[in-house]
Amino acid sequence: GGLLMVGIIANIHDLLGLLPEAYHQGATVAIIACVGGFLNIATGVNTSILFTSDKYLYGTYLLFLLLILAVILNIILIPIYGIEGAALATALSSVIYNVLKYFIILKKFKMQPYDTSSLKILFAFIASIRLYSLIGTLIYKESFHRKDCSPYSTSSGVHLTSPYLNSFLTFSYLLNVRFFFKSIFAFI
Repeated sequence: GGLLMVGIIANIHDLLGLLPEAYHQGATVAIIACVGGFLNIATGVNTSILFTSDKYLYGTYLLFLLLILAVILNIILIPIYGIEGAALATALSSVIYNVLKYFIILKKFKMQPYDTSSLKILFAFIASIRLYSLIGTLIYKESFHRKDCSPYSTSSGVHLTSPYLNSFLTFSYLLNVRFFFKSIFAFI
């Protein structure tokens, strides 16, 4: 989920550039939604644990709290920030909901999704962001110094994606090829 979030955030302007002009203001909304969604993913399978246990009433109360919190935050933030306020209200509601679920599961079940391996994953995630940025920067500089093309357009003037999107797509392709060969060799 983290790599997808970074890929979307780094390339949201290029992705929205493929759509009509009216959609370009949605970049901030997409970034806020990505961060809120990532924090939802980061809390693990708290919803499944809570709703399939004998403590399901806590989950029901939390859902009502989520509903009330979302309505109140939307009423407060939309007049101030517009569409970004709606995204912020949704993300904040989701984060508060997931943090509360985390603490209920920690207190009632003595369980939590994090351990020392989570730190390793966090460091690997940070390292992949840095590597991703470095690759994008190198691709950008290489294409910028070439005389026969600019980094963002072809000779016919067609707009290409940013170097960050190119490096992300290349990385995704390599992961898919690796997964493909792993799945083939698993059957042999």
